[in-house]
Amino acid sequence: MADSLREQLVQAGLATREQADRATKPKSHKKKKAQPKAAGKGQRKSDRRRQKAGERKPNPQRRDTRRPEAGAEDLELIERRKVKAEIKALIDAASVKDFTGEISFNFMIGERIRQLFVNESAHKSIVAGELAITRLNRETHLIPPDVAEQVKALNPNWLIVLSGEASGESEPSSDPDDPYTAYTVPDDLRW
Repeated sequence: MADSLREQLVQAGLATREQADRATKPKSHKKKKAQPKAAGKGQRKSDRRRQKAGERKPNPQRRDTRRPEAGAEDLELIERRKVKAEIKALIDAASVKDFTGEISFNFMIGERIRQLFVNESAHKSIVAGELAITRLNRETHLIPPDVAEQVKALNPNWLIVLSGEASGESEPSSDPDDPYTAYTVPDDLRW
């Protein structure tokens, strides 16, 4: 039992004497810490390159020579950003701040039904068409219909949801002989 583990492995035949000797030798292939090089020729050249790179200033004409067609795209992008900034200013100025509550208001965006939790006064205003729903920077805002019209004038593709009564939408009847066409389903119906 006085034998070391290394000797026991060799005696059991699980390791050879060469493997045991290799395990006892210090490993010389360990990475040494990088030592700073003496300031020689190569070091001075790299310092000069770094200095020159830091002194360079961007040439505004160089971009135009590489991509002459980028000017129209840049102008279009700038115009879209201006329009979005105007829309953001309109929405921020006119949006209702505290409208969150426990009453859910469901509305359609394309084919998806979205749900917005509002308080009772905001719910009544949305149903009456006094407020419109819009989104800006992943946030939902409630705005008056006149502001919604201004936003639509700036960008006709902007998402704005108005209640069916205020926007002039009427549900198309699929069957003219339907006995329930005279009855309307209220928007504020709660179960």
